Amino acid sequence: MMLMATFALAIVACEDSVSNNDVPPTSEEHPEEMPEEQALFDVEVNIDQNSVEFIVTPADDEMTWHLITVPITMWDYYMNDLAFTVENFYLEILNQEIWMYSMAYSPEEVYAMIYMTGKQSMKAVGLEEDTDYRYIVVGVKVNDAGSSELTTELVMGDYHSGVIAL
Repeated sequence: MMLMATFALAIVACEDSVSNNDVPPTSEEHPEEMPEEQALFDVEVNIDQNSVEFIVTPADDEMTWHLITVPITMWDYYMNDLAFTVENFYLEILNQEIWMYSMAYSPEEVYAMIYMTGKQSMKAVGLEEDTDYRYIVVGVKVNDAGSSELTTELVMGDYHSGVIAL
C-alpha cells in the first residue's frame, strides 16, 4: 500500500504567486494601475539531509489550510496511470490521511492535527533520500456534516530531499 507510507513524510513549500485577479492589460493610451498579484501562501522549505522544516504563512492569517506532499513517482502514477485530476488526487490523499488518523483519534482531534490556521512551522523526518517531491497546499474548512471543503485554489510546487551525511 504505497499511499499509506507517504503520510509520515512531510509538508512542503511554495514561493509561487497565485492570483484570482485575471485583469486584462490596460490600453497604453489610458494606463491604469494594475492590481498586484498576491500569493495565497508563502511557504519556506528548509531541507536538512532527509528532514525538512516548512514555514507556511497564508495570505489571510485566519485561513485554515492543509498541506500534503508525495514523491513525484507517486504523483506520476496517480496522474498518468490512474488519470486523476489534481483536485481528485489531493482529496484522495486527504481522505486517506483522515482515515488513518481516525483509527486512533476522534474527528475533532483529527481535524486539529491535520488542519492549520495562520502561520505555522512544521518538521517532517524520514523522507526518502535524494528524491523529488511535490506538495499541494490549499485553504479548507470543515462543514457542518464533517466534510472538508476547499476554499482556495490548489497551489503546488516541487522540492528535492537531501542525503544523510555519514
